[in-house]
Amino acid sequence: MIVQKYNSKLSGTLLQVFPSILEERDNRLYLDIDWLEAIELYLEYFEKVIFACPISDGNSKDPTNCRAIDDLPKKWAHNLEVVPLPSAHKLPAFWRYFSGTRKKLRHYIKSAQYLEFSPSCLIGDWAGVSCFEAMQLKRPYVISGDVVYHETMEFLLQDKPALKHYVKKGVSIPIFKKCYKQILRNSSLALF
Repeated sequence: MIVQKYNSKLSGTLLQVFPSILEERDNRLYLDIDWLEAIELYLEYFEKVIFACPISDGNSKDPTNCRAIDDLPKKWAHNLEVVPLPSAHKLPAFWRYFSGTRKKLRHYIKSAQYLEFSPSCLIGDWAGVSCFEAMQLKRPYVISGDVVYHETMEFLLQDKPALKHYVKKGVSIPIFKKCYKQILRNSSLALF
């Protein structure tokens, strides 16, 4: 009886908002190949999966480690929706795209039955924006993460100029930690 319960599909839609694992090259979208196995599992257990994340510039990953979205199995076509979001990790770009992207995410949050977000930074973090939208809508959500992001930020500052190091360590990282603590406190479940 329990096995049957877990082997059946959950009715409804899962919305996932993650850091970038999408790339654009030659006017085609590519998905990180390591993520394909996860998506296949999600599609096995949910009626529909909506996956949203920023598009990276295509220079960050080995091209052989990605697969074109339009080359994915045809059986996924009506069960998987990939939503490209703008890459906005600089403050001017984040402010430029914030309102429109926030509205788009709010629409998806309202329509999905299950929500999973992976906040990872302060500026340009659409997963973090999604968490605050879900809180506003009083929707339960799950947080997932595979690194301690503020520690990663601090590590990456080692080679930065003194002023950038000071601003990030003294301002950005403490604000991120405070936001992340609020996001965690309000989540229904956290997977690490």
